[in-house]
Amino acid sequence: MAVERARVRKLAVAAVLAAATALTGASCEDPPNRSDRGAPSRTPDRTPDRTPSKTPGKSPGKTPSKTPEASPETSPGKVTTPPPKTPYPGQAQVKNLRPDNFRDGIAHVGCTGIDAGFTVLGYGGRTKWEVLVLDFEPRADQREFGSVNIPRNVVVEPRSGVLEAGRSQPVKIRGTFGGGFGGRPHFWVLLSSPERDSPTREVVHFQCLGALGP
Repeated sequence: MAVERARVRKLAVAAVLAAATALTGASCEDPPNRSDRGAPSRTPDRTPDRTPSKTPGKSPGKTPSKTPEASPETSPGKVTTPPPKTPYPGQAQVKNLRPDNFRDGIAHVGCTGIDAGFTVLGYGGRTKWEVLVLDFEPRADQREFGSVNIPRNVVVEPRSGVLEAGRSQPVKIRGTFGGGFGGRPHFWVLLSSPERDSPTREVVHFQCLGALGP
């Protein structure tokens, strides 16, 4: 009986030791991951954000594009004026005509001793002007005249010149006139701006005082 009790006691001790060993091994293992219950574990995404910056000049390696500014010549809504083709774009005008005794648009002078004149005014830019005296009334589109129709005894001083815009030049008319084309007691003074892109002119009609007929 004593032997049997000793054997039972050894078996009980061995069982206790085995149970203790099992508990010690279980405590040394990692506890189960509670997040694995139905949902996969999430690994933090460490990939850097490569979305390009939307702020100009912030994106590495890229130079922001610059929108070209519209020049005054091409800006919408602006009308540009082309430069003149001539250095004399201005126009000459007759001012202060004397003698100031017009009748029916004709200036009357004493043709045995002419004493007349006017002022040339330049406007619209630099003006090149010239004066020509004729013994007949020129057509509006006539640009060339023969020397035979230029009264030699009617003297104009000066006959031409250049004026800046707003400047003026007195012109004197002297001499004598014995009759023009067909013996008519009339002569015409032309002030022209021949160097403009569109040449212009003014015509002043003179008649001898005391003359009879047309």
